[in-house]
Amino acid sequence: FNTAGSVRFFAAQSIDAAPTVQFIAARSVSIVGVTFQYVAVSVAGDTEQALLKSNVEFCHFIDCGLTLGQSGAATSGYRVAGNTFKSGLSRSFAAILLTNTSHVSITENTAQEFASFVHALPTLSFGTHQINIANNTASNCARHIILDGRSLFQISGVTVRGNTLSGSHRDSAVGSSYGIGALFVTGLIIENNAKITHKSDCIKMQACRGAVVTGNSISALANFPPLRTIGCAGVQMTDNILTSRAAVGYILLVLGPQTNSIVDGSYYTSSDIDFSRNVIYCTTRGFKIEDTARVRVEGNAFI
Repeated sequence: FNTAGSVRFFAAQSIDAAPTVQFIAARSVSIVGVTFQYVAVSVAGDTEQALLKSNVEFCHFIDCGLTLGQSGAATSGYRVAGNTFKSGLSRSFAAILLTNTSHVSITENTAQEFASFVHALPTLSFGTHQINIANNTASNCARHIILDGRSLFQISGVTVRGNTLSGSHRDSAVGSSYGIGALFVTGLIIENNAKITHKSDCIKMQACRGAVVTGNSISALANFPPLRTIGCAGVQMTDNILTSRAAVGYILLVLGPQTNSIVDGSYYTSSDIDFSRNVIYCTTRGFKIEDTARVRVEGNAFI
Protein backbone atom coordinates (compact mmCIF):
# COMPACT_ATOMS: atom_id res chain seq x y z
CA PHE A 1 0.00 0.00 0.00
CA ASN A 2 2.42 2.61 -1.29
CA THR A 3 0.79 5.96 -1.96
CA ALA A 4 3.82 8.18 -2.57
CA GLY A 5 2.13 10.71 -0.28
CA SER A 6 -1.01 11.04 -2.38
CA VAL A 7 -3.54 9.31 -0.08
CA ARG A 8 -4.89 10.79 3.11
CA PHE A 9 -7.32 9.27 5.62
CA PHE A 10 -9.13 12.14 7.31
CA ALA A 11 -12.11 12.36 9.67
CA ALA A 12 -13.86 15.12 11.54
CA GLN A 13 -12.18 16.16 14.77
CA SER A 14 -13.55 14.26 17.75
CA ILE A 15 -12.33 14.14 21.33
CA ASP A 16 -14.53 11.22 22.45
CA ALA A 17 -14.39 8.86 19.47
CA ALA A 18 -12.75 8.39 16.11
CA PRO A 19 -13.41 6.12 13.14
CA THR A 20 -11.01 3.23 12.61
CA VAL A 21 -8.84 2.46 9.61
CA GLN A 22 -7.92 -1.20 10.02
CA PHE A 23 -5.51 -3.26 7.93
CA ILE A 24 -6.13 -7.01 8.37
CA ALA A 25 -3.35 -9.02 6.75
CA ALA A 26 -3.03 -12.74 6.07
CA ARG A 27 0.51 -12.21 4.80
CA SER A 28 2.87 -9.25 4.67
CA VAL A 29 1.64 -5.71 4.15
CA SER A 30 3.51 -2.43 3.63
CA ILE A 31 1.95 0.95 4.38
CA VAL A 32 4.19 3.69 3.05
CA GLY A 33 3.76 7.46 2.80
CA VAL A 34 0.16 7.74 4.05
CA THR A 35 -1.23 10.63 6.10
CA PHE A 36 -3.76 9.76 8.83
CA GLN A 37 -5.68 12.43 10.76
CA TYR A 38 -8.36 12.04 13.47
CA VAL A 39 -8.64 8.29 12.81
CA ALA A 40 -7.61 5.19 14.77
CA VAL A 41 -5.17 3.10 12.72
CA SER A 42 -4.76 -0.64 13.33
CA VAL A 43 -2.55 -3.26 11.67
CA ALA A 44 -3.20 -6.87 12.68
CA GLY A 45 -3.16 -10.45 11.38
CA ASP A 46 -6.17 -12.60 10.63
CA THR A 47 -4.79 -15.84 12.13
CA GLU A 48 -3.30 -16.72 15.50
CA GLN A 49 0.50 -16.66 15.67
CA ALA A 50 0.67 -15.18 12.18
CA LEU A 51 4.07 -14.03 10.95
CA LEU A 52 3.13 -10.86 9.14
CA LYS A 53 6.38 -9.10 8.21
CA SER A 54 4.39 -5.88 7.99
CA ASN A 55 5.92 -2.44 7.52
CA VAL A 56 4.61 1.03 8.38
CA GLU A 57 7.06 3.56 6.97
CA PHE A 58 7.28 7.30 6.33
CA CYS A 59 3.66 7.95 7.33
CA HIS A 60 2.22 10.95 9.13
CA PHE A 61 -0.09 10.39 12.12
CA ILE A 62 -1.81 13.64 13.07
CA ASP A 63 -3.94 13.56 16.24
CA CYS A 64 -4.10 9.78 16.03
CA GLY A 65 -2.07 6.71 16.90
CA LEU A 66 -1.11 3.30 15.55
CA THR A 67 -2.12 -0.05 17.06
CA LEU A 68 -0.20 -3.21 16.17
CA GLY A 69 -1.82 -6.57 16.94
CA GLN A 70 -5.09 -7.51 18.59
CA SER A 71 -6.36 -8.84 21.90
CA GLY A 72 -7.45 -12.32 20.79
CA ALA A 73 -4.36 -13.56 18.94
CA ALA A 74 -0.59 -13.23 19.02
CA THR A 75 1.13 -11.97 15.86
CA SER A 76 4.71 -11.16 14.99
CA GLY A 77 6.88 -9.40 12.44
CA TYR A 78 6.25 -5.62 12.49
CA ARG A 79 8.51 -2.77 11.42
CA VAL A 80 7.60 0.85 12.19
CA ALA A 81 10.22 3.23 10.78
CA GLY A 82 10.61 6.85 9.76
CA ASN A 83 7.11 7.94 10.76
CA THR A 84 5.95 11.20 12.34
CA PHE A 85 3.41 11.19 15.19
CA LYS A 86 2.03 14.52 16.38
CA SER A 87 -0.98 15.25 18.56
CA GLY A 88 -2.19 18.65 19.66
CA LEU A 89 -5.72 17.45 20.31
CA SER A 90 -5.38 15.06 23.24
CA ARG A 91 -2.74 13.19 25.21
CA SER A 92 -5.14 10.41 26.20
CA PHE A 93 -3.72 7.73 23.87
CA ALA A 94 -0.39 6.24 22.80
CA ALA A 95 1.42 7.02 19.59
CA ILE A 96 2.16 3.28 19.18
CA LEU A 97 0.19 0.59 21.04
CA LEU A 98 1.45 -3.01 20.97
CA THR A 99 -1.10 -5.72 21.77
CA ASN A 100 0.23 -9.30 21.80
CA THR A 101 2.96 -8.59 19.27
CA SER A 102 6.47 -9.97 19.00
CA HIS A 103 9.51 -9.38 16.80
CA VAL A 104 8.71 -5.67 16.52
CA SER A 105 11.15 -3.01 15.32
CA ILE A 106 10.36 0.65 16.09
CA THR A 107 13.13 2.85 14.68
CA GLU A 108 13.80 6.44 13.61
CA ASN A 109 10.32 7.77 14.39
CA THR A 110 9.42 11.12 15.95
CA ALA A 111 6.55 11.64 18.38
CA GLN A 112 5.22 14.69 20.18
CA GLU A 113 2.38 15.28 22.67
CA PHE A 114 1.00 11.80 23.45
CA ALA A 115 0.07 9.92 26.60
CA SER A 116 3.01 7.67 25.71
CA PHE A 117 5.29 7.10 22.76
CA VAL A 118 5.19 3.27 22.94
CA HIS A 119 2.81 1.25 25.12
CA ALA A 120 3.14 -2.56 25.19
CA LEU A 121 0.06 -4.18 26.73
CA PRO A 122 -0.09 -7.99 26.48
CA THR A 123 -3.28 -9.92 27.22
CA LEU A 124 -1.92 -13.38 26.33
CA SER A 125 0.89 -15.43 27.84
CA PHE A 126 4.08 -15.21 25.77
CA GLY A 127 2.28 -12.72 23.54
CA THR A 128 4.81 -9.87 23.69
CA HIS A 129 8.54 -10.41 23.22
CA GLN A 130 11.52 -9.34 21.13
CA ILE A 131 10.79 -5.60 20.90
CA ASN A 132 13.45 -3.22 19.57
CA ILE A 133 12.94 0.53 20.15
CA ALA A 134 15.91 2.38 18.69
CA ASN A 135 16.99 5.80 17.43
CA ASN A 136 13.63 7.51 17.99
CA THR A 137 12.90 11.03 19.24
CA ALA A 138 9.93 11.61 21.56
CA SER A 139 9.10 14.86 23.34
CA ASN A 140 6.40 16.18 25.68
CA CYS A 141 4.76 12.79 26.14
CA ALA A 142 3.25 12.13 29.57
CA ARG A 143 5.24 8.87 29.59
CA HIS A 144 7.88 7.79 27.13
CA ILE A 145 7.67 4.00 27.05
CA ILE A 146 5.28 1.73 28.98
CA LEU A 147 6.04 -2.00 29.19
CA ASP A 148 2.88 -3.03 31.01
CA GLY A 149 3.21 -6.74 31.75
CA ARG A 150 1.54 -8.86 34.42
CA SER A 151 2.60 -11.98 36.30
CA LEU A 152 0.65 -14.16 33.80
CA PHE A 153 1.34 -11.97 30.77
CA GLN A 154 5.01 -11.13 31.01
CA ILE A 155 7.07 -9.21 28.47
CA SER A 156 10.54 -10.36 27.45
CA GLY A 157 13.46 -9.38 25.28
CA VAL A 158 12.99 -5.60 25.02
CA THR A 159 15.81 -3.31 23.87
CA VAL A 160 15.61 0.49 24.19
CA ARG A 161 18.69 1.92 22.50
CA GLY A 162 19.93 5.23 21.07
CA ASN A 163 16.75 7.23 21.68
CA THR A 164 16.21 10.86 22.71
CA LEU A 165 13.30 11.02 25.16
CA SER A 166 12.49 14.49 26.50
CA GLY A 167 9.95 14.96 29.27
CA SER A 168 7.52 17.82 29.49
CA HIS A 169 8.44 20.70 31.80
CA ARG A 170 4.84 21.85 32.07
CA ASP A 171 3.44 18.61 33.54
CA SER A 172 3.25 18.36 37.30
CA ALA A 173 5.33 15.59 38.82
CA VAL A 174 3.21 12.54 39.72
CA GLY A 175 4.58 9.64 41.71
CA SER A 176 2.63 7.02 39.72
CA SER A 177 4.10 8.25 36.45
CA TYR A 178 7.53 7.71 34.88
CA GLY A 179 9.58 8.15 31.74
CA ILE A 180 10.29 4.49 30.99
CA GLY A 181 8.20 2.07 33.03
CA ALA A 182 8.71 -1.70 33.05
CA LEU A 183 6.42 -4.08 34.96
CA PHE A 184 7.00 -7.86 34.83
CA VAL A 185 9.67 -7.69 32.13
CA THR A 186 12.56 -10.13 31.68
CA GLY A 187 15.64 -9.41 29.59
CA LEU A 188 15.23 -5.63 29.41
CA ILE A 189 18.13 -3.62 27.96
CA ILE A 190 18.16 0.19 28.15
CA GLU A 191 21.44 1.38 26.68
CA ASN A 192 23.20 4.30 25.02
CA ASN A 193 20.18 6.60 25.01
CA ALA A 194 21.33 10.16 24.42
CA LYS A 195 18.68 11.67 26.66
CA ILE A 196 16.03 10.46 29.10
CA THR A 197 14.35 13.19 31.14
CA HIS A 198 11.12 13.28 33.13
CA LYS A 199 9.46 15.10 36.03
CA SER A 200 8.71 11.79 37.76
CA ASP A 201 10.90 8.67 37.81
CA CYS A 202 12.97 8.63 34.63
CA ILE A 203 13.26 4.82 34.65
CA LYS A 204 11.04 2.73 36.92
CA MET A 205 11.39 -1.07 36.95
CA GLN A 206 9.05 -3.31 38.93
CA ALA A 207 9.18 -7.13 39.13
CA CYS A 208 11.85 -7.21 36.43
CA ARG A 209 14.45 -9.92 35.98
CA GLY A 210 17.78 -9.63 34.19
CA ALA A 211 17.68 -5.93 33.30
CA VAL A 212 20.65 -3.90 32.04
CA VAL A 213 20.72 -0.08 32.16
CA THR A 214 24.01 1.20 30.78
CA GLY A 215 25.56 4.11 28.93
CA ASN A 216 22.56 6.44 29.24
CA SER A 217 22.25 10.14 30.05
CA ILE A 218 19.36 10.40 32.54
CA SER A 219 18.11 13.61 34.19
CA ALA A 220 15.35 14.02 36.78
CA LEU A 221 13.47 17.30 36.43
CA ALA A 222 11.78 17.23 39.86
CA ASN A 223 12.01 15.50 43.25
CA PHE A 224 11.93 11.98 41.83
CA PRO A 225 14.90 9.70 41.12
CA PRO A 226 16.42 9.00 37.72
CA LEU A 227 16.37 5.28 38.62
CA ARG A 228 13.97 3.25 40.76
CA THR A 229 13.59 -0.52 41.15
CA ILE A 230 10.87 -2.33 43.09
CA GLY A 231 11.03 -6.09 43.65
CA CYS A 232 13.64 -6.62 40.91
CA ALA A 233 16.45 -9.15 40.66
CA GLY A 234 19.60 -9.33 38.57
CA VAL A 235 19.66 -5.65 37.58
CA GLN A 236 22.84 -3.97 36.31
CA MET A 237 22.93 -0.16 36.31
CA THR A 238 26.38 0.83 35.11
CA ASP A 239 28.26 3.56 33.24
CA ASN A 240 25.36 6.04 33.19
CA ILE A 241 25.38 9.81 33.66
CA LEU A 242 22.73 10.58 36.30
CA THR A 243 21.56 14.09 37.14
CA SER A 244 19.10 15.34 39.74
CA ARG A 245 18.07 18.98 39.45
CA ALA A 246 15.99 18.90 42.61
CA ALA A 247 16.94 20.34 45.97
CA VAL A 248 15.83 17.02 47.51
CA GLY A 249 15.41 13.58 46.06
CA TYR A 250 17.55 10.53 45.43
CA ILE A 251 19.54 9.48 42.39
CA LEU A 252 18.68 5.80 42.93
CA LEU A 253 15.96 4.02 44.92
CA VAL A 254 16.13 0.23 45.32
CA LEU A 255 13.07 -1.02 47.20
CA GLY A 256 11.53 -4.32 48.18
CA PRO A 257 8.31 -5.67 46.65
CA GLN A 258 6.07 -4.58 49.52
CA THR A 259 5.95 -1.02 48.16
CA ASN A 260 3.73 -2.25 45.29
CA SER A 261 0.80 -4.58 46.04
CA ILE A 262 0.85 -6.13 42.56
CA VAL A 263 4.53 -7.01 42.82
CA ASP A 264 4.30 -8.08 46.48
CA GLY A 265 1.37 -10.40 45.76
CA SER A 266 3.46 -12.21 43.16
CA TYR A 267 6.18 -13.04 45.70
CA TYR A 268 8.91 -11.16 43.88
CA THR A 269 11.97 -10.21 45.92
CA SER A 270 14.67 -7.58 45.49
CA SER A 271 18.18 -8.97 45.04
CA ASP A 272 21.42 -8.99 43.04
CA ILE A 273 21.66 -5.30 42.18
CA ASP A 274 24.80 -3.84 40.60
CA PHE A 275 25.19 -0.05 40.66
CA SER A 276 28.69 0.71 39.44
CA ARG A 277 30.84 3.19 37.50
CA ASN A 278 28.12 5.82 37.18
CA VAL A 279 28.77 9.57 37.09
CA ILE A 280 26.36 11.28 39.48
CA TYR A 281 25.41 14.96 39.63
CA CYS A 282 23.29 15.71 42.71
CA THR A 283 23.05 18.34 45.40
CA THR A 284 21.82 16.35 48.40
CA ARG A 285 21.08 12.61 48.40
CA GLY A 286 22.75 9.81 46.49
CA PHE A 287 20.86 6.54 46.82
CA LYS A 288 18.61 4.56 49.12
CA ILE A 289 18.47 0.76 49.28
CA GLU A 290 15.94 -1.16 51.38
CA ASP A 291 14.93 -4.84 51.80
CA THR A 292 17.39 -6.03 49.16
CA ALA A 293 19.87 -8.90 49.19
CA ARG A 294 23.27 -8.88 47.49
CA VAL A 295 23.94 -5.33 46.37
CA ARG A 296 27.12 -4.05 44.73
CA VAL A 297 27.86 -0.31 44.77
CA GLU A 298 31.29 0.39 43.39
CA GLY A 299 33.34 2.91 41.44
CA ASN A 300 30.73 5.68 41.18
CA ALA A 301 31.81 9.32 40.86
CA PHE A 302 29.82 11.95 42.76
CA ILE A 303 30.15 15.46 41.29
